[in-house]
Amino acid sequence: MRLFKLGSQWTIRFLTIGILGYYLIMTISGYFIDEQHVLAPSKTQLIIGAIVALGSFALIWGGAYWLANRYVGWLVTTLIVLTIPKFPLIYFFKIKPASDMYSYSVIGGSSASGDSWKWLYLHNGLDLNTLFPHVIHISSTFGWIDRFFINRPLTIQLFNLVITLITAVLFYYLGRQIGHHFIGVLAALVFYLMPNYYIYSVLLGAEPLWLLCLTIAMLCFNRWRLGHWSMTNGYYWSWLTLTIVFLTLAQLIRPIVLIWPLAFVIFAIFMIHDNHLVTHSKTRTAHQLGGCLLILTVFLVFMTASPKIDRQIYHIPFTTHTSLYSLAVGSNYRAKGMYDPILINQLEKINHHCPRSQRDSKMVALLRKQLSHNLRSLQQYHQWFSLLTIKSRIISQPIYGLQLFKQNTHQVNGRPFANNLRTPFSRWFISFNFGFQLILNALALLSLLVDWPNSKHWRIGNGLLLMAIILDGVLIASSLVEVQSRYQISWYLPMIILAASAMGRYEPDRPDFKAKEEQLAAHSKISQ
Repeated sequence: MRLFKLGSQWTIRFLTIGILGYYLIMTISGYFIDEQHVLAPSKTQLIIGAIVALGSFALIWGGAYWLANRYVGWLVTTLIVLTIPKFPLIYFFKIKPASDMYSYSVIGGSSASGDSWKWLYLHNGLDLNTLFPHVIHISSTFGWIDRFFINRPLTIQLFNLVITLITAVLFYYLGRQIGHHFIGVLAALVFYLMPNYYIYSVLLGAEPLWLLCLTIAMLCFNRWRLGHWSMTNGYYWSWLTLTIVFLTLAQLIRPIVLIWPLAFVIFAIFMIHDNHLVTHSKTRTAHQLGGCLLILTVFLVFMTASPKIDRQIYHIPFTTHTSLYSLAVGSNYRAKGMYDPILINQLEKINHHCPRSQRDSKMVALLRKQLSHNLRSLQQYHQWFSLLTIKSRIISQPIYGLQLFKQNTHQVNGRPFANNLRTPFSRWFISFNFGFQLILNALALLSLLVDWPNSKHWRIGNGLLLMAIILDGVLIASSLVEVQSRYQISWYLPMIILAASAMGRYEPDRPDFKAKEEQLAAHSKISQ
C-alpha cells in the first residue's frame, strides 16, 4: 500500500507538471497568434509586462511577509484598502450589460419586479435559457438580492465587490489549512490582485458567487478531512453536510463542479493509509473514503434530479440535456470551440417557430446531430490536436477582464466606451496580464517540483496533492467543452494555492505556529 501511495502521488505530480507546462506554452504561443495582433504583438511589450508582473509578485511577497507577522485583522484591513479603487471604476464607468450579463440583469430585474417565471417563459422573456438552467439560477439569485435592496444593476456590482473581498479572506484560511499562515496571506493577496479578476469583479458576472461557494466547500471539506473525530461526532457530519451543500450551490451557478467530488474520491483513495497520527488512524482511514463516496453519490443524485426540481420550482420545461450544448460547441472546429452564431440561430429558429411541446425534443435532436457531425469531422480530417491547441490558447489568454469591462460599460456622459482593445493602455495592460499569468503558472510548477510530496509537513503534502488533482480535472475539462477566456477562473483556486505554496516555502517566523502545535497536542491528549 505504501508503494501504491507513493507511486500514485508521483503519477499525479508528473501529470500535473505536464499539463501545467503545456498550458504555460499555450499561454505564450497564444500571445503571438494572428488574432492577437491587434492587442499585443510586440515581444518587447511581453518582456516588459513580465518584468513588471515579476516586480508585482515581489511586492506581494514583501507585503505578505510583513502581514504574516501581524494579527489577521491587518490582512483584512489591507484587502479593504485595496478595494477602494474599485469604487471609481463603478462610478465613472456606468454599467451597460451585454451578453450573459445582460440576461442576468434583465431576467433578474424582471423577477424582482414581480414577474413570474412562467409568465416570462410564455412571453419569450427567457429566450433560449431553458437550455441553460444555470442562467435562471443566477438571475433568480440576483433577483432576490435586488428585492432586498434596490432593483438596479449597481446592487449586483456592489454585491460582487463585497463577496470578492470575502472570498479573498477565505483564500487566506484555505491556504492556512493546507499550509501555514504565510501561505494563507500570500494566497489572499495573489487572488485579490489578479489584474483580470480585479476588474471583472466590479461587473455583473456570476463567477464571484460561484467562486465563493466553491471556496467555502473546500474549507468545509478540509476541515472535515483534517479533523480527528469519529462518525458519532456531530462535527463529522456537519462539515460533511456543508461540503455537499456548497458544492451543490456552486453547481447551480456553473455546472462543472462534478470535478471536485470526483477529485475528493481520487484523493481519498491515494491517502487511505495516510496515518500522520497513529492515535487517530482509525478515525482517519476507516471512514474518509466512504465519506468522499457519499459526497459524490449525493452530488450525482442531485444532478440527476435537478431538472425535475427546477421544473417544480420555476414551472419552466427545462431540458434534461444541458451538457449537450457545451459539448456541441466545444467540439466545433469551425467555431474554434467558442460561441457558434450559426448554431444559435438554428436554436432560435426552433424556439420561435416550433410549438412549445416540441421545442425541447427538436433542440436536443439538433445538438446531438451537431455533436455527431463535429466528431466525425474531427476524426476524418485528423483535427483533434489542432482543435485542442486552439482551445487551449483561447482559454489561456488573460484578456477577459479588460475585454468584458469595455463591453459592459459606458462613460458617464453616455457616450459608448470604445469596444475595441486597440489602445496603448490596453496593449500594456494585457501584456502585464500575460506576464502575471505566466509567473503564476510557473510558480505552480515550482511548487510541484520542490514542495511535494512533503513528508515533514503532512498537511502541505496532502493539500498540494488535492490541489493538483483538482487542477488536472479543470484543465482537462477545459479541452472538452466550450471555451472562453473567462472560464480560466475555474483554475484560480487550485493554481493560486499551489503558487502561494511555492512563494511561502521560506516562511517567516509565525506567531501562531507554536499555538497550533500546542492545540494539536491538546487534541491528541483528549482523544487518548
